[in-house]
Amino acid sequence: MRSNAGVPLGPFFTELDHRAEIKGSRDPLGIQPIWTRLGRQIVGNLTTVSDSLRDFTVLLLGLYLADQAKGQSGAGADLGTFLRWEQLCAYARARVNRDWHFRGVDQVRKRLGNGAALTLSREQGILSDQKTYGLWGLYTMPARASGLVREDANALLAIAVEFVERHYLRVFADHGIKADALRKLLSMDGRKLQLEGKDAALAKATAALLHKSLRQSEPGFYREHLLFGGPGDATNGRQQQLAHILSDTLDGSFVLSPASVMQLAERARKANYDALAQHLNDIRVADAVLGPMALLFSWLLGAHGATLQQAAIDLGKGWGKGLRMIDTDAFAALREFLPADTGLADAWVAIAHAARAGDYEALIRQLVAVNARVMEARGGAAWVVLQGERLEARFQDGPGRVPDPEALKSQMTFPYFIPSLRAIAAPLRKAA
Repeated sequence: MRSNAGVPLGPFFTELDHRAEIKGSRDPLGIQPIWTRLGRQIVGNLTTVSDSLRDFTVLLLGLYLADQAKGQSGAGADLGTFLRWEQLCAYARARVNRDWHFRGVDQVRKRLGNGAALTLSREQGILSDQKTYGLWGLYTMPARASGLVREDANALLAIAVEFVERHYLRVFADHGIKADALRKLLSMDGRKLQLEGKDAALAKATAALLHKSLRQSEPGFYREHLLFGGPGDATNGRQQQLAHILSDTLDGSFVLSPASVMQLAERARKANYDALAQHLNDIRVADAVLGPMALLFSWLLGAHGATLQQAAIDLGKGWGKGLRMIDTDAFAALREFLPADTGLADAWVAIAHAARAGDYEALIRQLVAVNARVMEARGGAAWVVLQGERLEARFQDGPGRVPDPEALKSQMTFPYFIPSLRAIAAPLRKAA
């Protein structure tokens, strides 16, 4: 029996920074838990947004400094110290390294561009809610799953503490900055930051720590904990196997598609990674159903007022006699990944059959029923209902087009954490 381990992905919205968005925040059909369970069979520690190795670097030293602050100043000092450290890292990465790939980049670009005074402040962060949408909220859990953070607190495990003290504090020492001085600086809320003035050495040290090129001590550490899933790897070695076969995709462009996942599965079989190959095939089979249904439901929200018959006719014009890429038997065999609610699981199997057969009236009825059941379980109202034989969209999304079946063949709708693993693998490959 395969594990059904799934990990909640936390909050999803922010309006102030495009990099702080987490995909999948609206899930009217309850699809996210399904694809998450499938993805967790091959990637056990990363999330869709924890895809930057250097953000993990910021997190590790940030949690170390925060824990030191808590010991010195008491409860509450840790979060403020962490948030100010994250802000310092963002300014140094942008101004010194010309690296604009971090959370909060929009606010940092604006402040650096207009010459505004830079302040390290818990209340005036670089995101609308930095605690939630920054590294404290989004990277601590994957770091914990990677064997770097304690289960009972946002504090480093001994192995991470040792690594930080041996390798990262040395970077600051090389620039004449002692760890205690860094902690003391970050304890001051509202402190003005002068990157070209009195804080130039601090900015250079922070930028050196976060340079894209890895130091000699880093690849082995990050490979074990991030790329391979850490000592508590929940995938029984499949993540390390996936990292191995993904290495051949790092040199060129890679699109997560049914074809590319099939190729990964074939590579896994050739390498005798049979369980990994099966899980990759499961992902391809599931996405052939889940992806089109997620897109189709968005279209239904724009079909307010249409009759069921007319909606089915319109769908038939785009999808023809049915979605032939759906393997109904293989999808039905994935019941362990479908909702525990037997009725919902049965409904998803029925959805696969109706979509494959081109029975679009039955398909629309099933989608409407699934949405009602999912929203009821959350204590909410259905987004679309059938009033007699007419669609009534209570959450209208504007008119749309029937999802293009050809486009569905060229790209996966859900990520299954594979892009995040590739993103972590890339700098480690360069350092090899």
